Amino acid sequence: MGIFKDARNDVGGLRIAVPDDKKDQIVYKWPQDSIRKYSKAIVDADEIALFVSAGEVLGQLPPGQHTIDAQELPVLGVLIDRLFDGNAYRAELFFCRTTEVRGLTFGGRFADLREPDFGLLVEVRCYGDYAIKTFDAGLLVKEVAGTVDRPDNDFITDYISHRLLRVMKENVTKAILEKRYPVLGISAYSSEIEQATLATLNPELAQTGLTLVRFGDFDINIDDNSRDRLEQKTDKMADIGMAGDPRFAAYAQGRLMEGAAEGLSKGGGATQTAFLGMGMGLAGTVGQPIQPPQPPAGGYPAGPGGYPPSQPGSGGGGAGSVAGASGVVCPSCSTANAAGARFCANCGTSLAPPTVACPTCGTENRVGAKFCSNCGESMAPKPITCAKCSAELLPGAKFCPECGTPSAAAPAAPTATDQ
Repeated sequence: MGIFKDARNDVGGLRIAVPDDKKDQIVYKWPQDSIRKYSKAIVDADEIALFVSAGEVLGQLPPGQHTIDAQELPVLGVLIDRLFDGNAYRAELFFCRTTEVRGLTFGGRFADLREPDFGLLVEVRCYGDYAIKTFDAGLLVKEVAGTVDRPDNDFITDYISHRLLRVMKENVTKAILEKRYPVLGISAYSSEIEQATLATLNPELAQTGLTLVRFGDFDINIDDNSRDRLEQKTDKMADIGMAGDPRFAAYAQGRLMEGAAEGLSKGGGATQTAFLGMGMGLAGTVGQPIQPPQPPAGGYPAGPGGYPPSQPGSGGGGAGSVAGASGVVCPSCSTANAAGARFCANCGTSLAPPTVACPTCGTENRVGAKFCSNCGESMAPKPITCAKCSAELLPGAKFCPECGTPSAAAPAAPTATDQ
């Protein structure tokens, strides 16, 4: 218990100190409430000791060796324990560590965060370690420790971790929903979120005499299931030619930032400089849509309503082939036209590629598109049914084969048209 006789004191004294196996505690409470007169209190260099009565701090002992006596500590005069004939003081004695306590771990997940680009519920996780320091031992004992005698630091670290995760969740949510930071690349902003958490949490912890000094091994990421669902969404967008969509841009930007952060975390060697340059180049584009590359001279941009010009010698021909290095060949009369021309200078035929209307919303899409670039629905013709019996009709059918009802009002199947 840390108590033994003092051979230098004829009447027998006690030495009061934090036991060796309790040195890692942030707060240690001496187990006895009656402290014998002339006992020796030994306070280590990284500690401070406090006398507490009825929840109030009445006095404190700095580092060093102290004799428990009212002559040295006048405040003890009001704490005389009459049950011991005035030979003891009735008080609680707390030892508080005043140096940094490091390597305290925390971790948690946010399963209710809705990702803004596609509206998916994603699970964001954050974990790591942190360091704290006591700057006001009196507040710590009064507001947190109280009269609790615990063999470990859990009663303090549980208090901090609960509040830390709450503030962390708020800052991660703001970063994603308000600042539009990409979910997939959120780990690249760990440092910024860390500083925001320190700035928010420390004023609250200050009321308990504690300060959160720093984070150590700290990371934010999303679970594999959330990642897979985001990849499926963006893969579908790429397939239907929506690479210019801001949601696709946010995903691509997040992947780039995520790759840079991962490369830096692994050291990178010769690639580290490249990752640093990538991070600096993206610093001003966070939250901004990534613009699709401009087409080379002589053609229309790829995607809905356009086509990439083929290069000389590539074997391309027909609509969209290039005349020389900077011209477009008319698909009707094969006349070479100037780069960027919209209509043939010889016959007036449109030089834009043929399109097909979406059967759902009517938006024009490139021929061969599987999904609409505007609404995302399938470009396959919707089945035509009889207005009377709901039997399925073939395209162009004038009468229902089941009930004979005229079907002239039925919409015709979409066909490719020239602009």
